[in-house]
Amino acid sequence: TLNLNSVAVADNGKQYRAIVSFDNGITTCELTSDVVTLTVETTPTVDIIEDNQSVCASETSITLNSTSNGTVNWTTDGNGSFAINTGTSTTYTIDITDEDFTITATSPTVNLCPAVSETIDISILKIDCITFPWSGN
Repeated sequence: TLNLNSVAVADNGKQYRAIVSFDNGITTCELTSDVVTLTVETTPTVDIIEDNQSVCASETSITLNSTSNGTVNWTTDGNGSFAINTGTSTTYTIDITDEDFTITATSPTVNLCPAVSETIDISILKIDCITFPWSGN
């Protein structure tokens, strides 16, 4: 068994083998194992670029972007829909019945590394944003 401490992503692909020597005083024997290649999985990450926001009731969609080291799965507790559910960016089409809702971006599980998520909260303002302009902040 080979135990490695403090493995970095840069160690990915390194190869190892065990060499065992035996000397009984008469002869020396050496056995070499097969080569094994180290695979280092990166910890999943996800970050929604947009912050919590308020939007006018007249808005029909919200553009969403994220950074991740893998594919992002978009979900919501709202009643609207996503243009695409999987990818680093998408558009959420607001449903007329949406009020306050949460959007979640979730990374995939990578082997033994669990998925991670980030959420943003969206509030729908029930005002006429054309008469009362709103910047969303």
